[in-house]
Amino acid sequence: MTPRRVVIVGIASHWGAELARRLERDPGIEAAADDLYATVMAFVTTHKDAEHGSERRDRRVVREAFLRLEAKLAAGRPSDNARALGLD
Repeated sequence: MTPRRVVIVGIASHWGAELARRLERDPGIEAAADDLYATVMAFVTTHKDAEHGSERRDRRVVREAFLRLEAKLAAGRPSDNARALGLD
């Protein structure tokens, strides 16, 4: 694993843990996050080949997965921990 990837994975793990503390558990958020992760991994794997021709479509698919996660997060309810901190 490259140093850059280690940093990115570390930041993503920290971000995910912080969200988990601030939002009530929601299977829809988890599904959207899993979908985004799988979509991005497929995009990265596919684009290792420089001759891949459908990059515009693939970027649209990644963006749509991100927007689904963003919508789920926006609709998420604050957790008890977040309410105790006055973050609701």
